[in-house]
Amino acid sequence: MNRQQREWDRLRRLATVLGGLLAGLAVAGAAAPTPVAKAGRSFQVIDMPGLICGDGSAFRIFFAPAPLPSNRVVLWLPGGSSTLIALDGTLSTPINSLAELRNRLAAPLAPASSDSGDNLFTDHPANAAFIAAAHWAIVPYCTQDFHAGNLSTPITYDFIDQTAFVDDLRDKIAQVCRNKQDPIIVAQDEFPSLTFTFSGPCNSKSLPDQITVDSVRIDITHNGGHNVDQALQRLQFLLFAQGVNMASVDFVFAGSSAGGFGTWYNAWRVGDVLFGQGGTRLTMVPMSGSPTTRLWEEAVGQLRENATELADLQHRLDWYQTALPCAVSGGAYLVDPAARCLDTPELTGHYLARYPGLDLRIVPVINKEDNLGVLGFAGDDPSAPGFGARLLQFCRTVHGYGAEANQVESVHPWLGWLWWRLGPAGMAHRVHGFKQAAQLVPMAQPDGGPGVPAGDGLHGVLAFINSVANRDLAATAGGHIEHRLALIDAYLNRASGLIPYPDFSGDWQALGLSPALCNVSAAQFRDGFEGAPLLP
Repeated sequence: MNRQQREWDRLRRLATVLGGLLAGLAVAGAAAPTPVAKAGRSFQVIDMPGLICGDGSAFRIFFAPAPLPSNRVVLWLPGGSSTLIALDGTLSTPINSLAELRNRLAAPLAPASSDSGDNLFTDHPANAAFIAAAHWAIVPYCTQDFHAGNLSTPITYDFIDQTAFVDDLRDKIAQVCRNKQDPIIVAQDEFPSLTFTFSGPCNSKSLPDQITVDSVRIDITHNGGHNVDQALQRLQFLLFAQGVNMASVDFVFAGSSAGGFGTWYNAWRVGDVLFGQGGTRLTMVPMSGSPTTRLWEEAVGQLRENATELADLQHRLDWYQTALPCAVSGGAYLVDPAARCLDTPELTGHYLARYPGLDLRIVPVINKEDNLGVLGFAGDDPSAPGFGARLLQFCRTVHGYGAEANQVESVHPWLGWLWWRLGPAGMAHRVHGFKQAAQLVPMAQPDGGPGVPAGDGLHGVLAFINSVANRDLAATAGGHIEHRLALIDAYLNRASGLIPYPDFSGDWQALGLSPALCNVSAAQFRDGFEGAPLLP
């Protein structure tokens, strides 16, 4: 037995002992957490002593061993928007009810079911090439900071102007009063980050319209980056105990929406573990969440940095005290004060330079009709002045980023252009995230080629991700960029596919726009991807 193998065996024995010790400490005085089933797997609920969610409650992760011995690993970061005071001084948050307060700021007791479509861990055959054979780990999203915050103390947010939340709280106060309980005491137990005052009668006959909420504040600790870091350390022990050799591990690091941003801003934590090990692979899959500072400018036919976009992104990262990879030495990289790692091309270039020799692939998964993107950029009223121009600029910006990323050998963008509707009579809706049927539909027209047959098995996003992760690069060379709007029938039905309306154009048709206008030629970033060719 050589020295390296002896060291590996020692680490595995240590991991087994420490894993049992930490699990025992986490549940001291209580029964061990019951594993929860999902997509045919049994997930272990792993308590993380000393770590907290955004509301101060206990943080935990979920781990499911591979069905057979495997050196493949998938670490997933779920999404769920973010909370902050925006540059204009207004509160931006998805927390609009007491239920959402709990859902957004406390770790769930079990991972989301596969039917929710919140993650890649489905039992669909399209996962057979890689994900189905991997160990799965999920880091819950309960910090409202793109999984990237590094704050140790909470920020207090004033919610008095959040009408929906205040109305829901008022209704709850009246209900608790009718039950002859003290709303303040009840709230302390159920919602530890919430403080409020109210006026009005509190008795067995209290009605919501008699109650006035005078003040309401929510404390949120944005420590998602720290939680990811600690979860990754714990995951290594769990993998050692499963016989995984980190010197040759095949690792997929992925997330959706806020988890997509988390993937971009935390990949250095994973890469620093894998770099220099010899036979390791890392595949990054940020889905429906890629930071941008550039917009398509029609007058010059280019993507150019936009001062507003840049300021907004920088503000968000500063708000959460995000640790950007350019500010942390690691891999083959030493901190360069002049380096910038804010948006997608900069992060791509940095990671490729940070890890020379590492088998690294990046798979940005984006929808050119992304619901939240269009809503934030163009608004929600197609009849509003300028909506069509803003929609076109958003679509060209997304397409331009994808086309430029497609010039980099190690980057395999998957750009969809998807709408969905529920059933033949349902209204069409834009899509955010790639869930259920949207994970499975074939590409209608990949970049540079004709339409592909529905049964080729390569062009649904799940199949594409698995192919890249499995390094089946002949099938995925060059990425896939949708050139034609697609409509998914029965979006919530995982068996659904494209319906036979190849010319569907939604708002584009109503506004007199040709969808072909979105498909700009590959844009030239003025700063460029490091080491990547720029187009003329």
